[in-house]
Order: sequence, then structure tokens, then C-alpha cells
Amino acid sequence: MSIQGPSRFEEGLLRGFIWAYVGGVFGAVFLGLLRIIELLDLPLLPEVPAAAAAGAVSALFYGSMRLAVLAAMAGTVASFGFLALMTTAVAPVVMAFTSGFAGLLLGAFYGRFVRSSRVFRADAKTLAGLLAGVFGALVLLGIGSVFGQLPLWATTAILCPTIGLIYILIAPWFVRHFHNLLPPVGDGALVGAGVAAFVGLAVWVMVGQINPQVTGPYAEMARHILDRLPEAAAGAMAGAALAGFLGGLAGRKWQDL
Repeated sequence: MSIQGPSRFEEGLLRGFIWAYVGGVFGAVFLGLLRIIELLDLPLLPEVPAAAAAGAVSALFYGSMRLAVLAAMAGTVASFGFLALMTTAVAPVVMAFTSGFAGLLLGAFYGRFVRSSRVFRADAKTLAGLLAGVFGALVLLGIGSVFGQLPLWATTAILCPTIGLIYILIAPWFVRHFHNLLPPVGDGALVGAGVAAFVGLAVWVMVGQINPQVTGPYAEMARHILDRLPEAAAGAMAGAALAGFLGGLAGRKWQDL
């Protein structure tokens, strides 16, 4: 008796759920970086570097999920431990460095002792995510030039699946040509540091709302990010889930990079 695989509808639901998870990560990273870049008042369009960085971090989550989960745990423990020891305000860059360093050590250990082709290609996936983010931001800016300033939820709903689809198209080429830029230890460290730094900043924002002393002069920025996080994450998750669901219905094969 043959065993039938999942239907296209079931495949679409599964793919949509996974894409929605990555979309939530993307929305949070994009919002946080967008706010930081806006406050720095740099002479560039903040959507471009924010989208590029969010694309890179999302690629690390999507392409190296097992290590990403471990790095998230390490970043959480390191963040709470560090904040418990601090008696003064903590700058976001210090928080990201501290949690990221814990993830870097874990990732380097993982890359050294665990054989995983997914982790070993993190360098290529990061480059593909960066470039996909830049292209996605340009698409968004083009849409904005026609329809005007978009609300945050619409921005992430368009940006996240657009970057995801571009990433799927270009990632295989990057993996073929740039999979050996870093040794396995370096690839693991890259994934661990990137994921843990993101988690550390998330912990910093949440704890800062309970204890404003943690964020100090950055309290307004942290409050702005937390207030707008549901809108940014919901838009990205909805757009990504729809794109993933339609991809499953269309019978697109899973990429094994």
C-alpha cells in the first residue's frame, strides 16, 4: 500500500507557517534598524540598509534554523544575566555586542564539532539576504513613488515576501560561488552572533519597558519600537504567509541549500 504525501493545500499551510515565522523575525529586525537609522539622521534612505540587514538576519534564521534556536537560547540567557548585573543604562550597541558574543562562541563551537552543510553555507546565505534586501527596498521605494508614503504594516507586508522571493531566486547562485568564504567555525560564529544579537536587543527593549533604568536615554526609542512592533510584525507575517501558502499551492519544491 502506497503512502500519499501531503496535498498541495497542506503543503501550502506548512510553507505559509514557516514563512510567517521568518516574517515575524524580519518585521522586528526591520523596524528596530529603521528606527535607529532614522535617529542617526544619516544621508541615505533608511529603508535600504534596514531592509538589507533584516534580509541577512532572516536568511540566517531560515537557512540555519537548528543553530538559530540554540543561539537564541544563548542570547536570551546572556542578555538577562548581563542586565541583572548592570546598575546603569545599557546602550543598544552594548546589548547587541554582549548577547552576540555569547552566540558567537556557541556558534563557533557548533561549527567546529557539528557537521551541517546548512551552517557551513551561512556566508553565502548572508550575502544573498543582504542583496535581496537591497533589491526589495528598491521595489518598495518604486511602489512608494507611485502610491505615496505607505503605512508600516503595508511596508513590511510588501517588503518581506518580495525579499523572500528574490532570496529564493539568487541564493542558489550565491551558495555555489561563495560557500567557502569562511571556515565552518566562522560560519557557525556568524549565525550564532547574528541571531543572538537580535535576541539580545529584543530582550533589551522588553526589559526596558519594565525597568526604564535599563534603556535610560534610549527609552523613547525602545518604547517606539515596542509600540509599533505588532504592526510591523503582523504585516510581514501576513505577506510572507500568503507568499509561502501560494508557493505551496503552486507545487514549488523546497530549496535544500
